[in-house]
Amino acid sequence: MTEDPTVKRGDVMPKSFEDLIKDVHEKDICGECGGCVSFCSAADIGAIEMSEDGPPHYSNKDNCLHCGICYLTSCFCFSSTSITQPIAAIMFGKPVIKNTRITVELILRKLAGGMSAEEIIAEHPHLRESDIHAAQEFAADFLANEQIAFG
Repeated sequence: MTEDPTVKRGDVMPKSFEDLIKDVHEKDICGECGGCVSFCSAADIGAIEMSEDGPPHYSNKDNCLHCGICYLTSCFCFSSTSITQPIAAIMFGKPVIKNTRITVELILRKLAGGMSAEEIIAEHPHLRESDIHAAQEFAADFLANEQIAFG
């Protein structure tokens, strides 16, 4: 990885398309929905594109802005077989429990406020305990994927 002179010690670095390839494509969990390409900040200058027979790929690696938008959109991919199950994007782009409008944030705030999974399910009877665990796992995965640059 090349040293970026604009990055200061302790800065959090967003995930890039290279990380998406490693974390999603190489694990064969890309749903090939094209969301990462559609929302790519460098789409107009041809950084990444859809493949005819597989997941998206770099069309011009040098044009990648390393902004992390592609990686974030992969977290909300409806087609992904692993990353977001059972989470999808509906409420203003916030991650939600699939087929609901209940955000991961709401579940985490209720848990942080002292509610048990059983109490949350009593308030939202269409939720399952696995949905509560999926919200916690999503948050843990999100935090685990942060990169902090030390220099």
